[in-house]
Amino acid sequence: MRKTFLMAISAICLFIFLTGCTKEAATSVTDLAEIKKSITKQPIEQQYVYVRDNFKKIMNELAPLFKDPGFMDYLRSEAAKKFDGDYNVLIKTIIMNPMYTQKINATKIQFFLDAFKGLDGEDYYPQIYFPFFEKHQAAKNNVASGSNLVDNQEVVLYDGNESAPSFPVYQYDDITDSLAATGIYADEPYALANELLIISLNETGDPGVTGGTGQTQANINFRIQNLNVKDGKESWVAGASEVHIRAWGQTWNHRQYGYPNSAFVDYNVLRSTSNKKGHEIKKIPRSEIGYPIFNINYVLQTNWKVDDYYYDPIAYAYVIFEYDAFPAGDKIMGSRLPSCLGCTLTGGGYSNITCLSFNSPYGKLDVPGTENYAIYGNVSNLPAGFSHLKSQGYSINTIDIEFNTVEY
Repeated sequence: MRKTFLMAISAICLFIFLTGCTKEAATSVTDLAEIKKSITKQPIEQQYVYVRDNFKKIMNELAPLFKDPGFMDYLRSEAAKKFDGDYNVLIKTIIMNPMYTQKINATKIQFFLDAFKGLDGEDYYPQIYFPFFEKHQAAKNNVASGSNLVDNQEVVLYDGNESAPSFPVYQYDDITDSLAATGIYADEPYALANELLIISLNETGDPGVTGGTGQTQANINFRIQNLNVKDGKESWVAGASEVHIRAWGQTWNHRQYGYPNSAFVDYNVLRSTSNKKGHEIKKIPRSEIGYPIFNINYVLQTNWKVDDYYYDPIAYAYVIFEYDAFPAGDKIMGSRLPSCLGCTLTGGGYSNITCLSFNSPYGKLDVPGTENYAIYGNVSNLPAGFSHLKSQGYSINTIDIEFNTVEY
């Protein structure tokens, strides 16, 4: 009798979970393995409910991220990588990103993700999919196209029911901080006209290492390969030109660990030093100024950890300058960080480096006057047009210097 009673109670609990009455009912269930074992034996309609219920819980937990104006740009950037050949982003990728994991309850989300593991021996991975991605991306640059890229993003939960002609559209309710039905149903024409986030199960599987962290799977060594100092920047009375370098490492936004609210931090690299004299690259006699030096092989950094675009110090901010001894005084030079392109120069977008020199730095940008662009070990999420800053193939050719870097 007691066994029969317990079985009945278990069945009631399972029904409550499957019908998704409340978040509390679902998260109070401790025997998730038993639930997953049971759901695979239920009618297909209950399995659809199971999928939708867990999708809602995942999206409700992600709600705080949609208040970040850059989050949708991040999702589109990740989707554009097409890690499995399609425009989607695994939820797993999002919660592993240190920039966003601090804003959500990653443990709770992982619990809901686990609801899709071990179903009849298979693991499934919830994702965000962008239908008609290329059309809507093009529309961002062409308002006249008529595509609707709304601020309050529209969400569709795809439970796997391929026979359904349309699906309810949800949006976030600011008051409840959760998904709410809009009363709109999306079909293919609607998706063509409106950018949708489709929450579904990835049909390819776990890619292992995803594009979400911009991983390169190996640390980097890189060096200056060839060098041509075209301007000695030295008086004829001072003899040879002392070409020096001083450098720091920075995260994508110049902050510690890349966290948006952490302190601005400079990381040590091989050519970092507290001495404003920096490190000598080469002392070049006046007679050799303007002549290329091939295979100089000057090492800039070794064992550079750049696996995670949002966490590691992926930017190599540097100044190459002609060192002058006392009483040269300080020259503030530096590198601009296009990974933090929207930042102010005093708020992360610029790395100030002080050097001892009478002159302007080598390889500076034309406008404004005293900085270059940092070198990047990981360019996976740099703004469009900056991939050339990669440490493999980075090159400078200005009126005073020419050089390139290579990884090895």
